[in-house]
Amino acid sequence: MGKLHDLIKNIRFAMLTTQGTEGMLHSCPMTVQEVVDGSDLWFFIRRSSAGALDIGRNPRVNVSLAEPQDQKYVSVSGSAQLTENPPKAKELWSPLYKTWFPKGLEDPELALLHVSIDRADYWDVPKGTMIQLQELI
Repeated sequence: MGKLHDLIKNIRFAMLTTQGTEGMLHSCPMTVQEVVDGSDLWFFIRRSSAGALDIGRNPRVNVSLAEPQDQKYVSVSGSAQLTENPPKAKELWSPLYKTWFPKGLEDPELALLHVSIDRADYWDVPKGTMIQLQELI
């Protein structure tokens, strides 16, 4: 997991892709709250968002992360879960998030999204190839 963690630990923004009711894929930008050992990602998400509702029906997701300046392009897939974890939410919280969650940590729309990564691929820019970094399934 070291290589994946090194690739994504400083990437702050990602695109979360979920599968909607008719099988269509939906993507939305997310702010990465935490990367744990290259095997878990944490985000804040609105409970009523399309992504959260999609995850309730199908927990399989893809998260694309990119840092063009450093030529880092990573795609991870895994299982997502909305979770109630007030201590974790408090640990990750920043007052900046009041823009999206006006009532702060007490906002009823605030949920934590935990993504457990099964597989990761990254683009090796110098070689011009996609490399499968891990498959844990």
